[in-house]
Amino acid sequence: MKKSLALLLSATAVATVTTPFLAISCKDKTPKEKKDFKAEIAKLEKQIKDDKNLNQEAKKKLEKILTDAKKDLEKLKSADEFSKALKDLKKKIEEVKNKPATTRELTKEEEIAKLERTSAKITGDLFDILTHQIDKESIKKAEEADLKKQDEWAKAYLAKIERANHRNAAKLILDKEIPREKEEAKNIEKILDDQYRAEMHKEASADEVEGMFDDSMADKIKEAEEKYAAELVERELQKELQWEKAIEAAARMISDLFDSPYNKAIEKAKRDKEITSKIYTDSASGLDIDIHLSEEDLERYVNKVLRDNWDLNKGTLDAIKSAKTTDELFSVEHEKWLEKTKKEILGRIYINSKSGLDIHLSEEDLERYVNKVLRDNWYLNKVKLDEIKAANTIKDLFDSPYKKATEKAKRDKEFLAKIYSDSKSGLDINIYLTDKEVKEILEKNKKDNEIAWAEAIAAIHTKKLFDTPYLNDLINLLKRKHAFLTTSLASLEKNNDQAIELLNKNSFGVLDRTQKEIENEKNALKKQIEDNNKRINEIEAELEKSNLKEELKEIKGEIADFKELLEYSKEESSRLEKEIKDFDAILKNALEIRAKKEAEEKKLMELKNSLDSYKNNIEKTIKEINDKFAANIKDLNEHIEEEIESKLNAEKEIKELLSKLEEYDRNWIYSDSNSEQSIQEYLERISEFNDFKIVTEYAIKNLKSRKETLEARRNKEIAEIKTPLIKKEVEFKAFEKEFKILEEKDNQANIEVSKKDAQNQKDKKEKALAEQDIKKLEKTISELTNKEKEKTTKQKQLEEEKRKLDTKNQRAEVQLSSAFKERESVFAKLEENYTKDLKKLEEESYKKEKDLIDKIKEVEKELKKYS
Repeated sequence: MKKSLALLLSATAVATVTTPFLAISCKDKTPKEKKDFKAEIAKLEKQIKDDKNLNQEAKKKLEKILTDAKKDLEKLKSADEFSKALKDLKKKIEEVKNKPATTRELTKEEEIAKLERTSAKITGDLFDILTHQIDKESIKKAEEADLKKQDEWAKAYLAKIERANHRNAAKLILDKEIPREKEEAKNIEKILDDQYRAEMHKEASADEVEGMFDDSMADKIKEAEEKYAAELVERELQKELQWEKAIEAAARMISDLFDSPYNKAIEKAKRDKEITSKIYTDSASGLDIDIHLSEEDLERYVNKVLRDNWDLNKGTLDAIKSAKTTDELFSVEHEKWLEKTKKEILGRIYINSKSGLDIHLSEEDLERYVNKVLRDNWYLNKVKLDEIKAANTIKDLFDSPYKKATEKAKRDKEFLAKIYSDSKSGLDINIYLTDKEVKEILEKNKKDNEIAWAEAIAAIHTKKLFDTPYLNDLINLLKRKHAFLTTSLASLEKNNDQAIELLNKNSFGVLDRTQKEIENEKNALKKQIEDNNKRINEIEAELEKSNLKEELKEIKGEIADFKELLEYSKEESSRLEKEIKDFDAILKNALEIRAKKEAEEKKLMELKNSLDSYKNNIEKTIKEINDKFAANIKDLNEHIEEEIESKLNAEKEIKELLSKLEEYDRNWIYSDSNSEQSIQEYLERISEFNDFKIVTEYAIKNLKSRKETLEARRNKEIAEIKTPLIKKEVEFKAFEKEFKILEEKDNQANIEVSKKDAQNQKDKKEKALAEQDIKKLEKTISELTNKEKEKTTKQKQLEEEKRKLDTKNQRAEVQLSSAFKERESVFAKLEENYTKDLKKLEEESYKKEKDLIDKIKEVEKELKKYS
């Protein structure tokens, strides 16, 4: 400020605003570096919300940087600290943007491959179901019946055949089962991996969806969430329908497997088994018997199963692709909805567009706009042209030739008015007699005299024609003529003297009056100049005495200082008002979150109660299923244990026989002649126990397979029952997760409100004080402005009056220097004309008198002849 605040307040007598002004002037202004730091934080926050190209990892890092920056904003104080923090913030942002992403989204080809893997897994599961559903009980019964019917001789060879068959079957089964188990393990691992990835993808999608919306679009977010939830339910229903269709198709395939053609094949196998006993009785070795399926039969069977699986898997794959397409369609619609919302916002923003680039006028709009501009320009140009013409006309009126003509007309009018004021009728005034007028007057007098003279002579001559004394009459006539001419001469001299006297009188009167008027006007102008100079001196003295310029300068300085204070107060008030509005928005948001949290909490409890009730019912059902399968599984376990014990006994017997055989081999030389028969017996018994062991192992495997089948059926039924429960639990966990997020938001909002409430109260008090200061400052500025206006008006009036007086003096001096010269020139011209007129009148009078004198002399000469 140019002056101290105390001086300003004492000068303007505003003592009541001293404390607020001092309080405002002592406050520190916000550093520029802090404003730049705030702007960078706002820019980063907007980028995190709006940039869709950011991956999840980069977004989390940027959010952490944003949180740290906000903490720094509250802690830092000086401008240097803010400048350093701003550089660090920009550096961190650039590092995050330039760092390549460690994760990436799956491409379309990878998603298709993933679906194909899932399809292969489903195919494997269905194949397992189909293969495990073969009725092995009937085969076992047929084998037991065959063994009972055969005799001992046939048993040995049948055992060999069966051992060979068992070896081949075991080898075939092992060759098939081991890869299948490995494939199952891989499929299970893939399923778990796919489920884990799906869960991760779901969580990432949920995070992205949450990041896409904020509290400023609550209604639209809610609408989008409802739409997404409905779509999600629809997709889940579609998946359930597809799964049910898959189960139904599997059931149909199982039914088809045991339908007429398969049943016929099984019945045929049974009959063949039953016939084997009869055949074996007619066969020496049984090697000529081939009741097993050929490779072509197996291939046809496998191809049939694969074709059925392909039809089922193709439908499932199409359903999955359809669900994926539905998901993509939903995503596209969601993108369209976002674009529509953006366009609506931009439509509102473009109303206040800064650049106008978003406005596209049509041809009709452009034509109307151009015509309007041309009309406005025409009216404006017409007004300006009229003003210019008027100005030129006024200029021409006051230009030198017009001015001179105007002044001459004014002077002639004033001059004639003064002349006519001394004449009753104006008929006696002829101060501008021309040569032609004087000649006409003299010729008229001469003509009148000649006529009168001719009439008189004619009358005399007519009379004398009848008179006798002609001579006397002639003398008398000459005397009378002499007397007439003498009288005429006297009359002419008298008239000429009167004309000269009249000319002198009129001319000298005009000249005297003109001279007096010139002197009077000179004196009046001099008097006017003196009076004007006197008033000018008074004005200058008043201006110097009142010191208006200094007072106005001081008032303007005070007004500038108070305006500066007013501007700062308004800025402070606006800042406080913004902070109060921000707090109100935070409070409103917190209340909305609290209301939403209470509603969601109520809904969560309802879901929990419903889930618990449903879970209790499911557990009862599962217990019933376990009880249903427990007896069969227990029987199978007992059979398995028995077979294992038989296997161990067989292995023990084989071991003992081998031991005896080794002992016999060492001592065979000391044995009797039946040694070959003993060795054969040992070998046959070892072969029998070994075959028995293989059969036992195969039986154990079959029993375990049946147990696994039962457990699979039990697990399937339990899984079918648990599927809705899992779905409900997933929904409950998702809802619970959302509720925890909402609860965290509520806690954060409460913390933020509690933290900023005291500052908000303080801001409200400061804003009230600032408003009071603004009112007082505006009142003071208004008073000073009115005072300045009065002083300025008074100064302008005095200066304008002084300017007008100067102008009048200049005009008076111009009149004294130029106008009166013209008057004096006219006066000289009048004198010159008077001299000319007088000389001409005297010459004409002399000429006329000379003619009469000459005639009188002639008459006197005639009279002398007759005397």
